[in-house]
Amino acid sequence: MTPISEIEQLPIGSRPARRKGGGQLKDLRAIPWVFSWTQARCLVPAWFGLGTALTSMVDDPESLERLRTMYREWTFFRVTIDNAELALAKTDLQIAECYANLARDTAELMKIGAFVAEEYERSVRGVLAVTGNDELLSGTAWLRESIRVRNRYIDPLNLIQVELLRRLRKCQEEEANEAAAAREEELRHLTRLSIAGIASGMRTSG
Repeated sequence: MTPISEIEQLPIGSRPARRKGGGQLKDLRAIPWVFSWTQARCLVPAWFGLGTALTSMVDDPESLERLRTMYREWTFFRVTIDNAELALAKTDLQIAECYANLARDTAELMKIGAFVAEEYERSVRGVLAVTGNDELLSGTAWLRESIRVRNRYIDPLNLIQVELLRRLRKCQEEEANEAAAAREEELRHLTRLSIAGIASGMRTSG
């Protein structure tokens, strides 16, 4: 559901995307993994689990006040929460769902998607409770506006990339011949351009 295969082939890393001889999930290195989640607008590694970790504490007034004190006085904790808040603000689960529809086992993926969406809501609630804000990045209005403006251009790029990936996957399933190979290479080139455009628009590769 993500452009991980295309990212693995980009000539931008100092190391291979996978450990030598590894063809399993555990052999995948972190950089392309996080990069691909970022392209699909999930940014899961930046916030997943945070909501669950904070839930029991933000529901307790004394623990919540302790968290808010930590946020005000402990730089490390503040930066951790701020980074998670930024990632949550850049996440768009509606766009991510378009990528999810590329997967074959959509029924099973829907369960995973619902699980991710629930954790997203918990994480947003937890971060807002700690920061005391009403909305994500409301304490940094210029950054929130910057993301909103850039999304006008990134969202269409994401939808274009989804269609390119769909066509590329279909092309790879066709019988191999010279015309199919040329079409596949063209689609790969366009997909690489979309990857660069989305990374530039989001100002991060993950």
